[in-house]
Amino acid sequence: MGDEVFRRLQSAARSAAAKAGTGAPTQEYLIRHTLESFLDRLTRTAHAEGFVLKGAILLAAYGVRRPTRDADANAVGADVTADHLVAAAHDIAAVETDDGVVFDLDRSACRRSASTPTTHSPQPPGRLRHALRPHERPRQTTRQPSTHRRHRDQRRRKGDDPTR
Repeated sequence: MGDEVFRRLQSAARSAAAKAGTGAPTQEYLIRHTLESFLDRLTRTAHAEGFVLKGAILLAAYGVRRPTRDADANAVGADVTADHLVAAAHDIAAVETDDGVVFDLDRSACRRSASTPTTHSPQPPGRLRHALRPHERPRQTTRQPSTHRRHRDQRRRKGDDPTR
C-alpha cells in the first residue's frame, strides 16, 4: 500500500512540475500528505476539538498553499503539558488508515518552545517532534534542519560560502 501511495504522490508532483515548468516537488507532496494524514487521524480521535490549526496548514484549508514542514496548532481546552501532548500524538498516530503513512511511536519527544506564553495558555506552548515515515520504505524520518545549516546550504548552492 505504501509504495502505491508514494508512486501516486510522485506522479502528481511530476504532473504539477510539468505544468509549471519547474522541478518535481515530490518531497513537498510527501510532507503535505503526511501532515494531512496526521490531521485526518486527529479528526477521528477525542482530541479533535482540543486543537485549533494555524499557520501554513490553516491557509491550505482555504485553498492557499505554501510549502511547510510542520502543522502548527494551539491547544484549546486541553493540557499543554509534555506528557499530554505526547499521549495525544500517540492516540492520533494509532488510528488505522490506508493512506500509506506509518508513524514511529517510539521516537516522539516534546520540548518547550522559546516563545512567550499567550493569553489563552499560561504555559509556553510545547513543540512536539514526531518521527514520520511517509511510505513503507527503509526507516527514514523527516526533520527540519537547523537554521544555521539551512542558510549554509543555501550559500553553498549559490557559491557564496567562504568555507569552501
